[in-house]
Amino acid sequence: MEDPFFQRAAIIGTGLMGGSLGMALIERRLVGEVVGYDRDPAVMAEAVAAGAIHRSAPSPVEAVKEADLVI
Repeated sequence: MEDPFFQRAAIIGTGLMGGSLGMALIERRLVGEVVGYDRDPAVMAEAVAAGAIHRSAPSPVEAVKEADLVI
């Protein structure tokens, strides 16, 4: 397997659009890790359960730390 294009991506807003983008990045192996943040904890939990993000962050600032790509 070749190295992903991005080591870490941050998605602010993990609803339908953000979640779909996270899944696409993961499925295509373009990113090593996807960190997400959403104001609604239930939406973040759904994104993790659906495999749209690898983990959630407690704040947008934490989500973008060391991110190569921010959405």
